[in-house]
Amino acid sequence: MYILCLAVVTMSALTDAFNPNAGLSDDRNMYTHQRITLEALDRVAAHFLSSSGLVSTSRITEYDFVIKEHFGADTNSYENYKMKARQFADAVSSVYQTYRLDPDYTVNSERIEEAHILVKDTRMEITSLLLTGMFSDTIVELLRKKVGKCLMIIQSFYSNTNWVEMNGLVPYSDFGSLAIQHLMQIASPGEATCTSCDDSSSALKLGSCDDNLLVTDRLTSGYLFGQNHSPKPSADPAYVTGKCSHGGLRDSGKNTPATGGINKETTDRNLSPHSHLHLHASEAAIRATVEFLIHPTSGIFIDVAQDIISKIIGLQLKSTTSLGFVVDVSGSMSNDIAEVKTTLKRRVIQVINDAHGPDKYVLATFNDPSM
Repeated sequence: MYILCLAVVTMSALTDAFNPNAGLSDDRNMYTHQRITLEALDRVAAHFLSSSGLVSTSRITEYDFVIKEHFGADTNSYENYKMKARQFADAVSSVYQTYRLDPDYTVNSERIEEAHILVKDTRMEITSLLLTGMFSDTIVELLRKKVGKCLMIIQSFYSNTNWVEMNGLVPYSDFGSLAIQHLMQIASPGEATCTSCDDSSSALKLGSCDDNLLVTDRLTSGYLFGQNHSPKPSADPAYVTGKCSHGGLRDSGKNTPATGGINKETTDRNLSPHSHLHLHASEAAIRATVEFLIHPTSGIFIDVAQDIISKIIGLQLKSTTSLGFVVDVSGSMSNDIAEVKTTLKRRVIQVINDAHGPDKYVLATFNDPSM
């Protein structure tokens, strides 16, 4: 019994938005930041391949099928794509681990406008990187980290605010958009946004907190105890309304009115009072992630060349070209042969482990004709 309780506490202590990755729950229906990002990238890749004419198929919503059609028998390049996708997912999880107690990142404590500005500022940094036209491995890694930062915040918006309760699966395109100065109305500091609900396990199973929101025409988010700043306002315990709690086992502030909570980060009622909307929040987060990358008017890849997009997200096919060397082995070159060998060896080493390097190497020699 002690071990079981310890496992529950460990899992809940890591949860302030969607769980960062798999392994924190046995529920296969639960979405994590990792799963959301990976599914979104598959959609992005499939859309890119079909819309650019690289793959022609009517099965455009079968995302992995489209991607596998592109790679064909080139399994090494397919695995390289999967690795690149995991790197993006890892970047999101890394930001979560670093900033999970900052409500500007988790979009708790009604820090919605602040989170919006943080995404916009980071988005401008991403745009600047893309405009340089330089895409070394170092630049791509930096780009990946900044994209991970934006996606962690964007995805958390759907698990922690009341957007999904108001709008379902539809993503909020204005959130984090460079074209938007201010978002839709956000609940004022003194405005009660939730009514208290019974968050005992037995009551939650009956949906006791499903309808605890008081605001249906403006944004709010729950307050989570223990975050770095912006704590939940104190309230008379006798009150039955107040600011929404984040809710769940780890939120020790959930008993301050309004009691209960509104987070949708897991499928477990005891961790997420609005777990009945977890799949809606997850799908909205996936769609918002796709929009962030390839929205036709505002996606970060909108003006980026196809070959660069392929490199960044890992859609390059293994090269079918050859690398050839022609070496003069005449007697007059005898003093230079050692240096030539060193140069050839260095060049081959540079490309031989590149997933998209040459697949054939040709060495030809010539010398002075016999006298």
